[in-house]
Amino acid sequence: MMGRVATTLAVVFILAKTVAFAAEKIELKKAYEGGKIELTFTGKDEGENLELKIKNLTAAPLAIIVEKGETTFEFTFNKISLMAPQERELQLPGSQEVTVTFPQSGKGRFVSGSMTSSMKPPSK
Repeated sequence: MMGRVATTLAVVFILAKTVAFAAEKIELKKAYEGGKIELTFTGKDEGENLELKIKNLTAAPLAIIVEKGETTFEFTFNKISLMAPQERELQLPGSQEVTVTFPQSGKGRFVSGSMTSSMKPPSK
């Protein structure tokens, strides 16, 4: 009987720990506009593709959702658009980064070079 209680307590502890560290699911553009991530855009393959480095600016894990279709980021000087052939979920531990490549879309394309951008989190 004591062994069964200990096993049950261990399972409950593991489940509680898993729930406590569950990543917040948030769409890519919303995470950027909310100041949770920093993005680095790098043109690849003469403008056909866009390498996207996503850096988590928070200590908490995030699950970044890249929705199927076009996602456009507007800047003063240009628009940068990526095309996701299917929805993708990227697991991003706190204060870590991940790099992914997407086809580039739109008229203004990064052919080469990089640009890094982040937004100030909204005031509470």
